Amino acid sequence: MNVVSIAELAASDIEENTNYATYGAYLTGEIEFIENSRDPTSDYECFMLLDPESFTGMKCRLTVFDRSILGKKIIAKTWHLRYLTEPLIDICMLETVTEAGSHPICTLLKQSRIARAQTMIEAELQFKALPFIDSVQDRFDIFSIIITKSPVFLDQNKKPYFILQIASDDMTAFVVFRGKNLRMHYQEIAVEMWYALTNLKMTTISDSDQHVFMFDGETSDFCQLIDEQVAYSYEKLAASITMPTRSEMPIDIVQPWERSKNESDHSIRCYGRITNVIDPILGFYIMDDILPICLAQSPTYFPLSAYWEGAVVNIQHAHIVTLHSNELGSALLDQYFHCASQSEVEQERSWRVIVCCIHTQITVEQLPDHNTTVPQPNPSMLKAFLSKNAFIEKYGFMTMVTWLEAFLSLKRKARDADTYVDSLVHQTDTLLQSIRVSSDQYSPRNLVEDFLSYHECTVFPQHTLSEEQSPFMNLPNYPTLSQLTNISNIPNLQQIPLSSSVNTDNPLANIPLQAWTYKLSDTKPDYCVLVGYISGGSDGRLYFADNTGRIPLIMIDEEQREFSHEVLYIFNNCTIVEEDLGYIDDSGNRVDSQCRYLVVKSSSVVSLQPIKSQITFCTSIPSTLEQDRIFAYEQDPNLPFKAEDHLNVMYVQHIPASNLQNNEHGKQYLSCTTEIVLFDLVNSDRITTSSLGPKAQKCTLVFTSDLQSLALLPQIKPKRWYVLVNISGGEPSSPSTLRLNEKSGIYPIISNGGHFKLRQFTHMYQSAVKPASSVASKDLDVKDLISITLVNSDLDEPSILSNSFHRHLVSFEAYVITKNFTESAQAGGEPDKYAQILYDNLTIGTGKPNRWLFLKLRSINSQNTIDVYFNVGRKPYPIGLVSGCKIKIHKAALKVSERTKLVYVVMLPSSGIEIINIPTDHKIRDDIEEVNDVEKRILADYLRDPSNRVYETVCYVKSVQQVSLSWVCLECGQVVINDNCYGMCAKGRRLFVAQAVATVTDGTADITVSIEGEDMVITLLRLSNFGASKLKEATYMHGEMVYSNWFAKEEATIRDASGTSSGANLTSRGRTLHSICTNPDIFSCVSLQAKRVVRRGDYDKNFANGHLFGTLQVLPVKLVSNDPEAALQSLVYARVRLHVLRINPIDVIEQANALL
Repeated sequence: MNVVSIAELAASDIEENTNYATYGAYLTGEIEFIENSRDPTSDYECFMLLDPESFTGMKCRLTVFDRSILGKKIIAKTWHLRYLTEPLIDICMLETVTEAGSHPICTLLKQSRIARAQTMIEAELQFKALPFIDSVQDRFDIFSIIITKSPVFLDQNKKPYFILQIASDDMTAFVVFRGKNLRMHYQEIAVEMWYALTNLKMTTISDSDQHVFMFDGETSDFCQLIDEQVAYSYEKLAASITMPTRSEMPIDIVQPWERSKNESDHSIRCYGRITNVIDPILGFYIMDDILPICLAQSPTYFPLSAYWEGAVVNIQHAHIVTLHSNELGSALLDQYFHCASQSEVEQERSWRVIVCCIHTQITVEQLPDHNTTVPQPNPSMLKAFLSKNAFIEKYGFMTMVTWLEAFLSLKRKARDADTYVDSLVHQTDTLLQSIRVSSDQYSPRNLVEDFLSYHECTVFPQHTLSEEQSPFMNLPNYPTLSQLTNISNIPNLQQIPLSSSVNTDNPLANIPLQAWTYKLSDTKPDYCVLVGYISGGSDGRLYFADNTGRIPLIMIDEEQREFSHEVLYIFNNCTIVEEDLGYIDDSGNRVDSQCRYLVVKSSSVVSLQPIKSQITFCTSIPSTLEQDRIFAYEQDPNLPFKAEDHLNVMYVQHIPASNLQNNEHGKQYLSCTTEIVLFDLVNSDRITTSSLGPKAQKCTLVFTSDLQSLALLPQIKPKRWYVLVNISGGEPSSPSTLRLNEKSGIYPIISNGGHFKLRQFTHMYQSAVKPASSVASKDLDVKDLISITLVNSDLDEPSILSNSFHRHLVSFEAYVITKNFTESAQAGGEPDKYAQILYDNLTIGTGKPNRWLFLKLRSINSQNTIDVYFNVGRKPYPIGLVSGCKIKIHKAALKVSERTKLVYVVMLPSSGIEIINIPTDHKIRDDIEEVNDVEKRILADYLRDPSNRVYETVCYVKSVQQVSLSWVCLECGQVVINDNCYGMCAKGRRLFVAQAVATVTDGTADITVSIEGEDMVITLLRLSNFGASKLKEATYMHGEMVYSNWFAKEEATIRDASGTSSGANLTSRGRTLHSICTNPDIFSCVSLQAKRVVRRGDYDKNFANGHLFGTLQVLPVKLVSNDPEAALQSLVYARVRLHVLRINPIDVIEQANALL
């Protein structure tokens, strides 16, 4: 191969990276040392390959250096040229020879070191090993092995220095190098080699006040020793002096040192070939195809050094760290270490990584011997590394990994992550602050102190080198929303029972659902963080989304916050709810279907960046709508409006549920028609002119999925004000119907803040016209609804129409206590074959045709309930209606049942449901307050009034007719006996069900009452907590237990699930269910809140007139004769049964004393 001089290479005008193989020539020149005054701590460009004739040269890096090479002409056979800010040549000294080409340069360097050391040893110097230093002297001549070498530091005067840790036998000390030729000395000294150091002095390091030796570049000197020279020095030393005791040693300049602690299993030396360059900026590489290494934690590491594929590196004093992630995986490990082997790691999803620290020495022993592609770092990341290097050098490995895991996870979630790298870095810092990562991990490191702490592991500050096991780090998780499909993998979740404490009906009547609470916690080693965007979907729902998926979201907006779809958010606390919408198809097979969504309060949402792009307006909120009003804005260059834009202010009155529609081509889409009041918004310059738009008017604003405007629907709320930009007018047949187009925008108006202020003016039109007002819905209570007048008192305008509907629409607030599905006839329903497709694509319905949603709602202020029927076949399935949640029904219809004459609610296409609050933990009783102002009545009044309102009655328990106890499976409804389900369900979710029937009296009447629910049945039976626990255990063993005295002639018995009778003991005290139900303590005074159970035929028109005959019925009384005609006809009160909603025992004596 040809040989070219460095002058010829420089004159060839090469402007791209090349090497010896590509250029096809060896390189010759002289090695000269240069001092880099720009950055005295930099050590990668302190040599130059120079042409002595033309004085042309390039900066170079050498794999091996000795001062004897300076000024010698060499021939480099393996070299690589890189263009950074200026050309830089990497030279492999192992392949370099002298100019004659006969002698390898490494051989000459070794001979020169031996000769220089021999001269120093034979001089009249008294070299000592560290254990033989016994007094403070003016100068020290020592020989020792170099353990570690620090990076180049700057002192308070900006003067460079570096530190060596040296050791002899069981003693160690530190040597500080200062003065002339500092960077040349730094390049020449190699660790784990013996050196002789002369003319050292004693000094202190200002940062720590620790006593150290000082090497002065003017008077001190050093040379490397071979083994024979070290042995000779020890023999000469032993013959002249004796080793002093440790009590005689001066101050703390020499300290005890145990080499075994520094050579533990997790502080190792690695030697191998780099086979994969993962990221040079972060220092991630793969060695020998199996071992991940992280070099960036060494302050001497520079990403542009020759750590290329094929290069041989020697890493001394590194650490083994095990990184672990749970089932959700890790963005860091998946992206960087997926190609590394997980062999020899006991725990799955764990990687052993070689990590450098401040004591680590990295040496490139050999450059690639083939034409390799040199990795090009990202310029912005390289600039950040050189200028700040905060998360690598200043904050340690733990913080670096934590920061990278967060950064890469956000990059995986963020939109346009490559475009907004700086913003993503800022969001990462905000994220780590928001999740309250321990502050001690983020305190800046003192590198000098770290280097002097040789007995500790600087990778993990709390880890000492004497510990047997290597450091182990659980990585946090930032799961993508596509990973939420497997709930069991999230470590922060805790399953909770999401059922209302006021729901006294059969719990199996509810739609099966599961709920998990999520709370952000950094106390767990593998804590999980939910991060994503909040944006609207094409179906009009609000979604929590990222680049991998989305999940429906219910935001309990307590603070009326504004959210931007361009900002990432953290959820500190939320509830994940999964409803079971499965059904049995016509073939008898079960079709599994789930609806999963998140519930979060606005106070639990943290933004990762300020909402700068969100435009808001500010004005005082008008108290009334029925007046002539116009809004004006001041011209501002920051406003995004153009001169041709049409602006309005709108007040949202009502938002119904979205409905399925068909266009003229038969395509189906979702549409939502909101009711608004529209006002003019003009520039303040036009206020005094007469060219104003139309008067304020009541309009309908249509959001549709085919025009992508339905995604804007979650941005608006009822009873709030907004600014509308560029809305499209309606058709001539419907001028008050407005639509949104691609140029439209919606901006909120905030009463106490905002970017741009609006002013209001009234009576500006020549003829003031008030907005057209329709019949407003009435805000009522459930107690008012069930007591509404059922008789058409006004013939001209009857309250009940011919189809049994009430004339007026109603709005009311209530609690959901029961939610289930009912079936309807095929007529009017969607086709069977399209039902599942509509649910999968548009979230319409539940997947099964002809399903209605049934809700039982409880009053806010009483125990009164009302039924609601909701046809969801052509609407998105309403989420969030869990038991115990507080909702508001808007513009629903009342209908009177022809069978029972009871009032119930029917949701119309124009009706809406607003979720006010959802209990996010199992303490739902705190959300549903106790109600004490229930109207009181005697039992006889139930016979006269068929109303199903809730009343309070004080009465006496006369007898217990029946008690039924069982454990049932929540999956199939079958009985569970000893943890075995009759339906062979494997999930094992079970529920304790208790029901009772009793007779009560208050002296005016005897009435049968039904009691359902574990708490109330236990209260009726007067059992203690211990007795109730034993009763449930016995029921668990039998599966089902029933007590009944209706048909028993002598004594009631216990029946288990197999149908057999048993007199087995239930408790350790020998009590049976019969003895419990006949306990005299039961027959005492109680306070009941109950309502009448209305049956078919109970209602009669005579009730309305107060006729006594309406409360009686004919009862045939049999005589002794068998002749049916001989039966005696008698009038008795109609049979009445009460449904108990609450039962409380009463102490008669205490009540009597209270009256005194």
